[in-house]
This record gives sequence, structure tokens and C-alpha cells, in this order.
Amino acid sequence: MGYVLYRTSKGRSAIVHLCIDPQHRGGGLARLLIDALAERTRHLAGITVRCRRDFDAWPMWQRLGFVVHGEVPARAKGKMIGLLRRDHGHPDLFNWRAHAGQEEARLIAAIDMNIFLDLHGGAGFHRDEVSASLLAEWLADEIELAITGELLNEIDRVGNDVAERRTLRAEADGYRHLACDADAVGALEVSLLCLLPSQDASAASDVRHLAGAIAARADIFVTRDDALLNVSNELYSAHGLSVLRPEQLVAMIDAVQREHFYQPARFGRTLSRVRPLSSTDDLRSLASRFCRTHRGEKPQAVVQLLQRLLSDPRAFGHLVVVDVGGETQALLGWDLRDSSFRILVFREPLDAGSSTGARAMADHLLRSAIEARNERVEINDPHMSEAAIEAVVDAGFVETNDGWLKLNRFEVLSMREAEVTLAGLGGAPSEGRAAAIVERHLRPLKVWDAPLDCFVVPVRPEWAADLFDDNLAAERLFEAPLKLGLRTECVYYRSARPTNRRLRGPARVLWYVSGGQGIVGEKSVRAYSQIEEVFVGPPKEVFRRFRRFGAYEWEDVFEIAGRDLAGAVMAIRFRDTELFKNPVVVAHVLPRDFGPDCLAR
Repeated sequence: MGYVLYRTSKGRSAIVHLCIDPQHRGGGLARLLIDALAERTRHLAGITVRCRRDFDAWPMWQRLGFVVHGEVPARAKGKMIGLLRRDHGHPDLFNWRAHAGQEEARLIAAIDMNIFLDLHGGAGFHRDEVSASLLAEWLADEIELAITGELLNEIDRVGNDVAERRTLRAEADGYRHLACDADAVGALEVSLLCLLPSQDASAASDVRHLAGAIAARADIFVTRDDALLNVSNELYSAHGLSVLRPEQLVAMIDAVQREHFYQPARFGRTLSRVRPLSSTDDLRSLASRFCRTHRGEKPQAVVQLLQRLLSDPRAFGHLVVVDVGGETQALLGWDLRDSSFRILVFREPLDAGSSTGARAMADHLLRSAIEARNERVEINDPHMSEAAIEAVVDAGFVETNDGWLKLNRFEVLSMREAEVTLAGLGGAPSEGRAAAIVERHLRPLKVWDAPLDCFVVPVRPEWAADLFDDNLAAERLFEAPLKLGLRTECVYYRSARPTNRRLRGPARVLWYVSGGQGIVGEKSVRAYSQIEEVFVGPPKEVFRRFRRFGAYEWEDVFEIAGRDLAGAVMAIRFRDTELFKNPVVVAHVLPRDFGPDCLAR
């Protein structure tokens, strides 16, 4: 019926002949003979065989667990002999730790053929640039890329170009080869069929890849194959193997290294959370929510952009804003590869309904850029909504050929020194208004000799938390109302005593958080804002005029008026608030009788 002849050479058994009677071929006899040979030579490193690549038996060897390690010219002109090997999984220089029960210092990440070709394929192959992030130097201390035997077999199936196969094998030699027992791989292939039942050539190869990675105790399998990614949870539950896209792996490692960066924080003064994109986010759902299909943008293009952002955390930044109901309300992404803060994605849902969220996004980005001391903030998202454009213009951005630009100047200038900048603003505003405008366009610049009054205005801690102080808001159990917590322009009401009527806009204001409640941060100047407008009038008129800015209810305003409908209330409309990292304690500077109803210039 059949037989196998072999010899022992260099610690392996080498097959000389494998013959099966034609009447009994296709019945599994070849596998029985090879399995018996493997059992008999278990003490050796493995089994080798040489076979002409053009022989009918050539594909059989790979199905029997053999891996192609090379090829040499045959005696017949133009023909090649393939060199195949089936390992018994004994420990070697590279895998002795796993066999000794010791943990690897790095995570072992096996890559599939698509990822390998992304990294090393020639001009004839489609290459996904996102995969290149796997070769970033900062990842080398955390993960070791590896290949299974099936990848070598896939290289063998790359066309008829011997030189190309030789080049790819040379590249593969630079990776750790995951050695494992072929019998264990075969048993795993059978068990994986319940998850991946399709048995076309590609699916069968995928199963062998996974089986090899699992048998070699790899931690991660990196792929772009949706069929494998769709069963990633089941594979992890059953075999402890994480199946990830390249950008998911990179994001996961970065999240471990920079855990503090990935902790969610409040957005504005609400309980909505701002956090970076994560390897577990459903990118297709995000793309569907933020894609501008009405402008011709395709969801897949958004997915690819998000994958690019995730692929290299040291080159790109990103965040999402998630409300208390788990709904994503904003999506932002930026490029960190030069000195400017270049925003690639600036999106809020199409059903946002107003520019409030977009204004909060613009303010958040500007605060982040200023904190990082970026002198240029560019927005290059061609699909911004009208609300977003309105928000960035209001924040001091100017339109350029390829988007929007905001300059940040970290200095104090005189009005004369600012004249060049002012000349480009257009119009002929009053001197005070011009100074306020240039400070907004070049925030955090300050014009030291501007004709702008600066006032110290006391505010109770609870109103400071509602109106502008994110740090005080974070100490509270309950959030500010959503629309209020996102506002970058607010109104503060106070009594309109004659001594307070000196206050007018435009002006600067330093917010003094009054004390008496034992709150951390009280009795100090905690923030700076620009006053846009000061209006004094009867409580009903004032409330009706500024009601849209939130924070105060009618009862609050009526109380400030002394519950007198004919009384007077002062409304201070302010914006561009800058919180001080180190609040200034000024008790020794302000008058002793400085209190809630006082005002200092």
C-alpha cells in the first residue's frame, strides 16, 4: 500500500522516498506514515524532505505540516527543488524560556502574510502604510515580531519569481521563527474549524497561521483579515491569543506605557469624559457617526484615517468626548510630527444642533496647544461643519489656502509692537477693542500698555465651578448642566451698586474666589478672562437678555436685585478664560474689607 524511507542526518530525519500505491492514494496513508515517522523520531529535531516544486506531490507536503525554508536549482533546466522541514517543537536558543516555564521579557506578536507584505512587499503588492508603525523603535522593548511556519509556505506561493521569493525569505529570516510541534499544530487546526469553517485555500492558510501562533504560545496575532478579527473574542477566550489590527496593537502598548494619558477626564465642567481613542473602539461605528456623506466623504475613508491616527501614538494625537449615556459627542485627531499643532479631524455629530459643542472643542484644543507651548494651531479637516467653522473663527482662527490657522504668542508686547498684527485684522476698532481682538487672535499674548482696565472681581466658589473653573468643578459630585459646562462665553451677575458701575467692557478681569466654605482653592485669584460687555438694568430685562448663557435661574437674579423688580442688576459677559496653574493668594494685597459685593481696579 505504501512506505516511507528515511535516514538520519544532522540531528534530523531526512525522507528519501515516500511511495503510495496509486490505488490507495487520497485515503490518508501519507499522513499516517509521516505521523508514524514523527513519533519514531521524536528525539530528533524534526523531519526534512526535498521535492521538486513542479511535482504534483508538492502541495501535499505543506498540508502534512512541512514548512518551506528555501529552494535550490534542480538538475532539470529551469526547475527548482524546495527544501521543507517539519519540526518536533524541541526548545532551541529562541524558545527555551517558554519551555522552561519562564515568561518572555517582551510580548510575542505573530504577523500574517498581509502584514509581512505591508512591511516588505515589493512594488507589485498593495501595501498598507499603517502596518509600518509596527517597526517603530519605541515598540522594540515591548514586543517582538515573529512569524509562523505557514508564512514561509505563503512566501512559496508568491508567483513564479524565484528572486522575489528569495528576497522575501531573506526578510523573513530577520524575524523570530515560532517553533512548535507539528502534531500540536494539526490538533489545533481541527479545533479551530468550528470558528473558521470555510475551507477555501485562504481560510485554510489562516487556520494554520493561528494554530502555529497558539501552539508556539504567542501572545498576539496581528492581521487585517476581517474574518479573523470578527472571532477575536472567541479566540482569546478559548486559546488566550489576542487577534489585533496593527493600529490596535500599537495603541494597546502605548496605553500601557502612558497609562496616565489614557485616563478619562471631564470635558469642560460636565461629567462628559474626554479620552484618547482606544484599541477597543469600534472605528466603523465612529466613522458612521461622524462621516460627512452629504459632502461625498466615504465611511471607509474615515476608518482609514482613524487607523492612521491609532497607528503611531508618538506621531498622532486623538480624543473622543463621551457623554454620561455613552454616546460619542466629539472626535478630534491631530499630527504631532512638527512644531505646529495640526488638527486633521475636527468633528461633532451632524445632529449636534448648535455650535456650543464645537466652541468647547476649539477651546479644549487651544488650551492643549497652549499648555504644550505650540506656536501654531492648524486645522486641515476639509469636512468641518458650519458650526465648527463658526466656532474656530470666533476663537481667533483665520482662513488659509488649506484650512484654518491660529497663532499663539507666548510673550507680552506693547501696543506699538502689536501694530503689525493689528494691521491685518481689518476695520478701525477703538483702541481698547483692538487690544482685546489682538489678544484673542494671539492668545495667550498680553498687550502690556493696552488701554484696557483690569478688575479683580470676587465670585463664590459654586459660581466659579459653574462658570469657568474646571478644577473646582472636578471636586463636585454633580456636573454642571451640559450646555453650560461646554460654554466658552458666560455671564456673571452681581449687584449694581454705584461703586461697581466703574466696570465696563472691553476689559480684563481677574477672578477672586471668595472664601468661607472651607473649599480647597478659595481666597485666591484663580483665573483671567476678557470682559466683552457689561450691562446694568432691571432684573427681568437683564435675565431675559442673557438667559441663553445659563448658570443662573430667575430666582438667582431676583435675589441679587434684593427681590426688587425695580432694582438694578449688573451682567458681566466674559470669554477666553485662562485658569492659573498656581492660584495667586492675594489676601495681603486686597483691602481687608474686600468682599462679595466689592470691586478692585
